[in-house]
Formats: sequence, C-alpha cells, structure tokens
Amino acid sequence: MNVLCYDINTSKYSEEHYVGLVEGVSQADIIVCAMNLTPENHGLLNYDLLKKAKRGVILVNVSRGEQSPATDLLRLLEEGHLGGVGLDVYNNEKELAVALRKKHFPENPELQSLINMAGKHNVIFTPHNAFNTHEAVINKSEQSIQQFVAFKEKGEFIWNVPG
Repeated sequence: MNVLCYDINTSKYSEEHYVGLVEGVSQADIIVCAMNLTPENHGLLNYDLLKKAKRGVILVNVSRGEQSPATDLLRLLEEGHLGGVGLDVYNNEKELAVALRKKHFPENPELQSLINMAGKHNVIFTPHNAFNTHEAVINKSEQSIQQFVAFKEKGEFIWNVPG
C-alpha cells in the first residue's frame, strides 16, 4: 500500500509521504478523512474537490460530517464518480437523530441526501464510536473504579474533571 498524507501541519510526516490536497485526492483509490474541524476545512471534501479524484474512489469520513457535504456525496455517487462512501459522522447530526427517531424528515437537503444514500449498496453508515473498543471499555471501567476508590479513601479524585 502506498500511503499519502495531507495535513496543514507538514512536520508530522516524512517528506516522501506528504502531498498537497489536490495531488493526494487525484492519486487516491481511498480517501480517509480523520482531521479536526476548522473554519478552513468546513466543506473541504466537496463536489469540486472530489470530482478531481479518480472515478471509483472510495471516501471514508471518520472525522466531522461538516467536512463532507452529503448533498455533494450523493451527487457524486449518482454520477458514478464515487465508488463508495463510509461515514460514521454526519452533518446536522442532532437534527438527523431526531428525524430518525420520529421517522419524520424535514426539508433539509443534507438530511434528505443522507437518507437517500443510506439505501445504496455502496454506502455504509456506522455510529461514531470508534473509541468504544473492547480495550477502551475495560480501561474506562478500571479507571472509574480507581476514581471511586481514591475518592472514598482520600476524598479526592486521581484525575480531576477540568472545570
């Protein structure tokens, strides 16, 4: 596998793996978005950028839904440009959660696009809980017990909650 990286902080990677955004997108077979959300990258993975990717590219966004507008993803899927989409983050996530619970979908193009994508064979949606691995649950449980014991014995926590 040949891994290329794009990041606003170029010091994280060796020079041979770092590429510019358009160069990386145009070479990629799979694009994985795992960056934090900033005003500069809101809507970054939009129609115009992803149209520069190879036909059949797969997009996976595990970062923030605001970085990949669902209306653009649906359009690219329907045009056959995107080969597949995997999301565990969604734009307008709170509104989407309410709509799914009530089975009522307002006239929000982003929500409508997500609903339309959900029925496609080349789209997978998962909940945003990659942090919830078996090991992480064990660690959180052990730390909770340690916190309880420390508070009971000393009247204070080991790790205080930032206030």
